[in-house]
Amino acid sequence: MAKLKDVADFFIALAQDMAELEMGDAMTNLRLQKMLYFAQGWMLKRTGKPLFDENIEAWQYGPVVPECYEWYKGCGSNPLKAEMPARDKFSPEEYALLLDVWAELSKYSTSQLVSMTHEKGTPWYEVWNYTKQREIDREAIKSFFINSELPGSKEKLAAIPTIKPLFRENGIPVFSAKEVFNNE
Repeated sequence: MAKLKDVADFFIALAQDMAELEMGDAMTNLRLQKMLYFAQGWMLKRTGKPLFDENIEAWQYGPVVPECYEWYKGCGSNPLKAEMPARDKFSPEEYALLLDVWAELSKYSTSQLVSMTHEKGTPWYEVWNYTKQREIDREAIKSFFINSELPGSKEKLAAIPTIKPLFRENGIPVFSAKEVFNNE
């Protein structure tokens, strides 16, 4: 099982790198909490085991891992900074999941992620609106994510169409612009 700090640092460092390249948003504490929630849910779906051991609670703006929130609460809504953890901090399965979660969720704004966690029927919604507890039961998260798709990298690669070259010129494949750009 991965350590929560390593998972958090993975998402923060990746967002930091992408933001520096002007290819995405920096990671805030609010955004990180949603990424952790989705990562935990999809790991439970894929393996039946949690990605990290810490509990997730229902707070006003969605699911939160309290220990992680405490680490970064002093940053407010400012971007978080972290070093990328060593690759060996994660099992191959965990690493693949983290990359899949990033690939899927990085395209959404923080407010969209909050909205996704607040939808009727989500574990957060059920706890926030119908119970007096704060902790979101891990089995409830797993049950919810059983019906939620996270396209994996294998599926994404399989969805890329194969384009065969028309011929080879000096050993280099030559493609039809019509096929490459799907222009008819």
